[in-house]
Amino acid sequence: TTTIRWNHLFNQKLFLNTTAFYSNYDYELVFGQPNGDQFSWRSKIINYSLKPEFTYYANTKNTVHIGGQATLYDFRPGRATFTSGDQSSDISLKDKWGVESAVYLDNEQRIGGRITAQYGLRYSMWQYVGPGKVYTYRDTVPNISKPLDDTTNAASGKVIKQYGNLEPRFNVKFDLTESSSIKASYTRISQYLHLVSNTSASTPLDVWTPTTNNIKPQICDQVAAGYFKNFGESNNYESSVEIYYKNMSNQVDYIDNANLLLNEYIEAELLNGKGRAYGLELFVKKNKGKFTGW
Repeated sequence: TTTIRWNHLFNQKLFLNTTAFYSNYDYELVFGQPNGDQFSWRSKIINYSLKPEFTYYANTKNTVHIGGQATLYDFRPGRATFTSGDQSSDISLKDKWGVESAVYLDNEQRIGGRITAQYGLRYSMWQYVGPGKVYTYRDTVPNISKPLDDTTNAASGKVIKQYGNLEPRFNVKFDLTESSSIKASYTRISQYLHLVSNTSASTPLDVWTPTTNNIKPQICDQVAAGYFKNFGESNNYESSVEIYYKNMSNQVDYIDNANLLLNEYIEAELLNGKGRAYGLELFVKKNKGKFTGW
C-alpha cells in the first residue's frame, strides 16, 4: 500500500487536504509437488484512489467539511492453474472492474456551552464497468441456483450497471457535567464490495466480489445512544454504556452446497436477504499508572 498526502492552507479559514493511495491486497493457495501434480490459485484486489477534502472554519462554532473521493477497483478473483505431469490447465477467472465515487458535506457545530452536533450528507455512486462478460439470469425459487439466460460482452470502460445512494449522518453530544455526557447518532452506509466465505469448505478462503448487475449494494441504517463517564483522579478512568440497532438490506448469502471457489457463475448461487443486529456495549478503561488496560 502506498499513500501520498498533500496539504495546503489557503488562508486562516480554508484548508485543503488531498490524499492519493494505491493498494494491492492479494492472497494465494498452492499445494502439490514441484515436479508432480500441483494446484495454484492467486487472487487479489487492486485499487487506486484520490480523495480531496476542504475544511472551512466558518467561525468558532462551525467547522465545515466538503470533499469527494474516487476509487478504481481491479478485481482478480482467481488466477488458477492445475499441473499434472507435463500437462498444465488454466482455469482462471476473468478480471472484474468497478468505480466508486462520492461527494459529501458535513458541519461540526457547537450549540451553546453543552451541545455539540455533527451532521451531513454523502452521496455515493458505484459503476460496474467493462471489459468483461455480462451474465443475465432468470428468476428461480429460493435455494435453487438461477438458470443462465444470456451472456454478452462489455467493452473496456462501458458502464454495465450503476447504483447511487444518499447517506445521511447525524451525531449529537450533550455534556451533562465536565466528566459525563450522553451521545446519540444515526448513520446510513452503502457497501459495494461483498465477502462470500464458506468456512465449512476444505479450503476456507475468502472470495471478494463487487456489486454487479446481479448483486445489489448492501445498505445499513444504524442508530446508537450511550452514556459516557470519566471518573477518578484526573479522569483516570473512562466508562460507557451504549446501545445500538442496525437494519440491513441486500445482505449476501448463498444457496446450500454452493460452489464458491473458481466459479464463473457464482452470481447464480448468491441470495439477497434482510438482516438486523442490536446489542449493548459496556466499556471501562484505565489510562494512567503502572497498570493500565480496558
